[in-house]
Amino acid sequence: MKKEININVASFYESDYKQLSWSIEGSSQSGTSTLDEQHYDKIAISNAVEKHLQQISKSLPEGDNFSDYEMSLLFEDGLEAAQKEEFTAAFNDSNTRDESF
Repeated sequence: MKKEININVASFYESDYKQLSWSIEGSSQSGTSTLDEQHYDKIAISNAVEKHLQQISKSLPEGDNFSDYEMSLLFEDGLEAAQKEEFTAAFNDSNTRDESF
């Protein structure tokens, strides 16, 4: 059975793409991927999501990689439908399960 990473999509929009919070379900491990200013200012959403996923993969327990996990996007009620669609599309484009991250 695969472990699950929960991704808090609201954190992405609340920080203007700068941060993406995540947690591993059933574990105390969690974190926030943060892009420095030069990366998130005026960056395309898909590029920002890809960079966040790369950072998250580097934060996983030693020996783990994305292929060991299912990914769940957590959408809060305050997000607009367009934001949900936009993030989901960017996530699907970026989430290639590339184990080289």
